[in-house]
Amino acid sequence: MTSKSPMSKFHATTISYCPPMIVSAQQQEQIFEDFVQAFYVEGSVNKTAIHFDVAYIQHNADVLSGRQAFIDAFSAVGGGNTTTTIVHMALKDNIAWVHYKSVTPGSPLTAIVDVFRFNGSCIMEHWDAIEALPANAKNPLALF
Repeated sequence: MTSKSPMSKFHATTISYCPPMIVSAQQQEQIFEDFVQAFYVEGSVNKTAIHFDVAYIQHNADVLSGRQAFIDAFSAVGGGNTTTTIVHMALKDNIAWVHYKSVTPGSPLTAIVDVFRFNGSCIMEHWDAIEALPANAKNPLALF
C-alpha cells in the first residue's frame, strides 16, 4: 500500500499558496518546509514566488515590500559563491523562522535569522537579523 503525503492533494491542486487559504498546522509546516527547500537549499527565487502574498511586507532596509520586489531583489543578487547552511528552523502560531550560516569567499562568516509571518498558506511578512563574525571575536561559539 502506498502512503500519500497529507499535502499531495494540496500540491496537486494549488498553483500558488497566495492569496491565503485556510490550511491545517501540518499543511502550513509542509508549505514552510517546501519554501525553505526552494529558497535556501535550491536557491530558486522563481519557485518561492508562489509562497508570497502580492502585498508581502518586507522589513529589510535594503529590499522593498511586495512579491515582485522580492523577486527582483533576489534575482539580481543570485546565489554566486555563497554557501548557505541551515542551523535551526521552526514554525509555530503562523510565525516561522530560519537561522542559517552564510559563507561567501572574501567575506566574514555571517549568521542570519529570517522570520516570516504566515496567514494560512501564504507568507505575508518578513523580518531579519544579520550579524557578521568580527575579525577579533573572543568567543569561539560566536554566532553558532
